[in-house]
Amino acid sequence: MGAPAPGAPDPSWPDLAEPDYDQALLDLLANPNISSRASLWRQFGGQGGRALQGPGGSAAVLGLPGSKKGLAAAVVCNSRYCAMNPREGARRAVFASARKVACTGAKPAALTNCLNFPSPEVPEQYWALAESIQGMAQACRALGTPIVSGNVSLYNEGGGRAINPTPVIGMVGLLEEASQACTIAPREGQVLVLLGEIQPLPGGSQYLLSRRGDSQGPAPTADPELEASLCRLLPEAISAGVVKAAHNVGDGGIAVTLAEMALAGEVGLALDLPGAGRPDYWLFSESPGAVVVALATADLAELGQMAEKNRVPARELGKAAGGELVVGEIIRLPLARLAEARRGILPQVFCRE
Repeated sequence: MGAPAPGAPDPSWPDLAEPDYDQALLDLLANPNISSRASLWRQFGGQGGRALQGPGGSAAVLGLPGSKKGLAAAVVCNSRYCAMNPREGARRAVFASARKVACTGAKPAALTNCLNFPSPEVPEQYWALAESIQGMAQACRALGTPIVSGNVSLYNEGGGRAINPTPVIGMVGLLEEASQACTIAPREGQVLVLLGEIQPLPGGSQYLLSRRGDSQGPAPTADPELEASLCRLLPEAISAGVVKAAHNVGDGGIAVTLAEMALAGEVGLALDLPGAGRPDYWLFSESPGAVVVALATADLAELGQMAEKNRVPARELGKAAGGELVVGEIIRLPLARLAEARRGILPQVFCRE
């Protein structure tokens, strides 16, 4: 069906010099693909109506009229991964949207999509479209979430260039108690735990793109069983009152996830580094199947039992304390510097901040 011939792998990625870690994180937070979207969403009244949790968290939460229930919704796509591997990229988008919804305590229920692709009359581009659809189907079967609607936008190209395969996924989930939706904000004294696994591979990441000018390299891949298990565990642990805050690992890797949690909670985080391997590939890998949660020390044992029952790896990372983000001996940044970086350049573009 026109699958392109695989390109020769770039062997240079292991030789990339390690960065100044403080600056690398600040640069990622300021990157337009990662920085705050506040200057955009403030133009559209995102806090009005039935919004119980608006932009800036893992997912939006809306209250249902006449009911204590609510809906959580998230929209995800990253065309870099779809360009590298359309099937895997589409699977990642479905799983990421489900993880974001589950971080609020909602159970992923159904999704919609917008398939943005170039001309299907080119065999390689038709192949990418077909592969992306297969990837969505595989992920939906693993999660038990039907596709209830969607649309297709083709022939997105001009000037001799075609867009990357860009399947945008919108996921909704059901909250039994909308008022108890989980946020991404930890509190002083809480313990941070990684649920799932970080695959320390830089391929596809914004970090590698920023450092080298392209993101080609070995990329993390999604584990459907782990993804489905996370989407069961998170609503269970949140509804039981064990998990107090949860945030998906996504663009920019776990380092950006931690910075966003620290800013949301207005509290510093102190964490240990992982063991062997390059710290930058662990911190900035955009690994699927990973969520950082915050909870009371007294609830660690119960979370461990829940994670074991659901076959989800769980690893204690550190604590919420102080006024800095501290990761081992390589990152030490005050919250004010993180906040300044995360504002990015979008306020200058849209002039509404």
